[in-house]
Amino acid sequence: MTIRVLGALAAVVVTAGWLAVPAGATRSTVPCDAQGLARALGGASSGASITLAPHCTYRLTEALPVIGVNLTINGNGATISRVAKAPAFRVLHVGQVVATITDLEVSGGLAEPGGSGGGILNDGVLTLDHVVVTGNRAGDGLAGGYGNGGSGGGVFSSARTTLTMTNSTVSGNAAGAGGADGTGQTAPGAGGRGGGIGLELATLTLTGSRVTGNRAGAGGAGRPGPDASHGGGNGASGGDGGGISLLGKGSVSVRDSSVCENTAGAGGKGGDTAGGGAGWGGVAGSGGGLSLGFNSTNVVERSTVCRNTAGRGGDAGAGTPGMRIAAAGGFAGGLNLMPGSTLAVRDSALTGNATGEAGKGDPAEYTNSGGAVLSSGDLTITGGSITGNHSHYGGGAIEQQSPRRSTAAFHINGLRISGNTAGGPGGGIDLSQATNTVNTLRDSEVTGNTAASGGGLELAASNTVDLTGSTIRGNHPDDCAPTTCVSA
Repeated sequence: MTIRVLGALAAVVVTAGWLAVPAGATRSTVPCDAQGLARALGGASSGASITLAPHCTYRLTEALPVIGVNLTINGNGATISRVAKAPAFRVLHVGQVVATITDLEVSGGLAEPGGSGGGILNDGVLTLDHVVVTGNRAGDGLAGGYGNGGSGGGVFSSARTTLTMTNSTVSGNAAGAGGADGTGQTAPGAGGRGGGIGLELATLTLTGSRVTGNRAGAGGAGRPGPDASHGGGNGASGGDGGGISLLGKGSVSVRDSSVCENTAGAGGKGGDTAGGGAGWGGVAGSGGGLSLGFNSTNVVERSTVCRNTAGRGGDAGAGTPGMRIAAAGGFAGGLNLMPGSTLAVRDSALTGNATGEAGKGDPAEYTNSGGAVLSSGDLTITGGSITGNHSHYGGGAIEQQSPRRSTAAFHINGLRISGNTAGGPGGGIDLSQATNTVNTLRDSEVTGNTAASGGGLELAASNTVDLTGSTIRGNHPDDCAPTTCVSA
């Protein structure tokens, strides 16, 4: 037997992999009644097992007690849903305990202003098996300055926690929008991260599951300019990770799953002004499907990342023509890998993802890249395909960057990169924003991609790519730029 301690929580786990149930642990059945459910959760003893009424819908008008003991909830096909007109509260809050929830739907949750975890907030070790989390929302930030939106519209897992999801669905959830700045002395709030699942220094294992149709939060709008001599305030940034967002060091493992049709948060609108410069549009959120935090360790295996979109850039405020700066769209339609992190993608399909649209106003001063993947860390891809993705600037399929003092690079083997497009360099792969990187692209095909230059591969002079066994052909307007592709 091994002992594992999480903060004040001591969980006993046997090596066979199941949670030890204390002697005398209770098992009870909850009638189809919301008050009965509240009593059962509030009165449960450690190690208890609660079975809900078959296919019942528990309609909540007030928050349930925090799950404060080790507990198993057998949903029995039931639904726990917050009533639409009820005050704001999340559906379930798991404290610093070990909890398992099976065969249940969680819907309609709405966290308090700026609160995270609209459907479920996890502060412990939580396993969800055959659970549907749908139609929940994290809390919007309060107006008046610095009111950030809450993260994890469906599920939020806080620092040093563990979330395991098997054969589950997270769909149609939204992170909170940032609050507008109405004072002129502060700044608007940023949009919340992780429309479906938000994580902070946490561990996620997702197996046989779907994360679909979720949206990160939009940034708050900038304040209007008070008079002709003062410009409007800038909009705030949209949230990263339309489907899944990991903030900081942690890990995300996605296996035999799909992350599709999610959207990162839009940048906030700049403030209008009667004279002078209008407020700039807020920076768009990146990572339409997944945003993977600094110094994290991540795996995507036998999975599909499809039709996700990075956030739309914030519109400029109304004001003097030529001084209305809109934001570019967000980076990384599919996967955004932050500096210091690693990502291993195996036998997976990344298809139909796109960077975000620019906001309305004068042209932005920067551009967005990485239709399927923007990597600022170490990227390894083995097998699978990257097809039909689009970037408004560089890297229709992959944009590899190298942050300062970084050795970030890609190592690809047995991958098909086809039918991707970029408005700038690198229809297949773009290395124009990387320096002194040593990359490998072996036994792979890069065909039928289109860009302004480097239809297959945009190299840049200081980078190298080992092309042993690879085919790069049929790309437009050329296969490689600025030089001809030569195997190392």
